[in-house]
Amino acid sequence: MDSYASFRLTDWDWISRYKEKMGTDHFRDYVNGVYSELMKMRVGGVFSLDNEVREENRELFIKIVCMFILEGNSDYDFSSDYKTIRRHEKATLVRKPRKLPSGEPGEKDIE
Repeated sequence: MDSYASFRLTDWDWISRYKEKMGTDHFRDYVNGVYSELMKMRVGGVFSLDNEVREENRELFIKIVCMFILEGNSDYDFSSDYKTIRRHEKATLVRKPRKLPSGEPGEKDIE
């Protein structure tokens, strides 16, 4: 398969389908296992789905990773073909200091 993009998360119905198919406990265990593997990834790490995930589990695995990213883990992303996952430095917002106007409060700068 050239791309796994068709497996990405497009709705939330997949959760009930997989719970019914696998059983709630097994589904929860699988989700927790995927989350655990993702949390262990080092910054700069790359995870290959072709090498690490069985073919029959790839769709579920990708949907779980999408859910993980949507939950605020923005330091993870997929390659464009959804075949690899990468963890990068978490971006931090830096505020640029504001220049305060001169003069007394309430005065308007008229130029």
